[in-house]
Amino acid sequence: MKNILCLGLILLGLLGCDTKDITYPEHSDLKIFINEIMAANEATIQDENGDYDDWFELYNAGNSNVNLNGFLFKNEDKLFRLESDAILTAGSYILIWCDEDSTGIHTNFSFSDVADKLVVFDQDNKLVDLVEFSDQNTDISYGRIPDGGDFGTLYPTPAAANPDPSLYEIAINEFMADNDTTLSDPDFNNFGDWIELYNNSTSIADISGWFLTDDSTNIGKWQIPPATIIEENSFLLIWCDQMDGQPDSVKTVLHTNFTLNSQGEFIGLFRNTGTLEDTLSYGEQTADISFGRFPDGADNWQPFENPTPGESNQP
Repeated sequence: MKNILCLGLILLGLLGCDTKDITYPEHSDLKIFINEIMAANEATIQDENGDYDDWFELYNAGNSNVNLNGFLFKNEDKLFRLESDAILTAGSYILIWCDEDSTGIHTNFSFSDVADKLVVFDQDNKLVDLVEFSDQNTDISYGRIPDGGDFGTLYPTPAAANPDPSLYEIAINEFMADNDTTLSDPDFNNFGDWIELYNNSTSIADISGWFLTDDSTNIGKWQIPPATIIEENSFLLIWCDQMDGQPDSVKTVLHTNFTLNSQGEFIGLFRNTGTLEDTLSYGEQTADISFGRFPDGADNWQPFENPTPGESNQP
């Protein structure tokens, strides 16, 4: 009885009932998803007023256009009904700003980046979708991977498709395990070991949450930070220098919590699901000579007297 009463109060616009207590007896037939949320937008995207406000994105996975006029949106504290036409076409996305400005496609609430929720109802007060989240990082979104899939951290893609990891082809492309004078890192000016990853696909790859390791028995040894992307057919350099523990405020590039053994060892790249993406075992390395694939992403490995960290490998 409490749950039914609570739902009724929400649909009347009363805000005192916690959505954790709600059971949703009716679900909408619309194939619309809360596809992405940003609760700590400091520099990612501005609204039409030039403000960096919170936002969420809806995705229409159905075959028909949907007018969102009359939809209800609720966070932890407030309820907002959209009272203007907003057409969400089939297979497309729409961005809704959460900035406590209830004019236009703006809700009367903003999100808490500590913990909040979003519940969406259609014009008939049927549940469309809901999500709860906590501990959101600045300028990193929380979204479905891929569109309509499971939630995870994202490099933000407002009003555009979220990444589809099934299309990724990421290779360990080059590494140096004995860097004496070749290249120093920009953060600490150390000549540390490094690994280069190559995105051998035609779409941006978001590898947030993936794992890189030098221990085959510990695939989760170092986790790639949120919002880490590799542009299509491009490279990412990761320093293997045990400097990961340094404050984020002094780091501009990626640093792992391990170094590479110049006498030979294992390197593995694993997806956030634990699935192996790429691996190799190598032998003794020579100072300032890298070892990599040629051409980029190919099966052939060879030493390079002229290393190309962050660039295409050359014989």
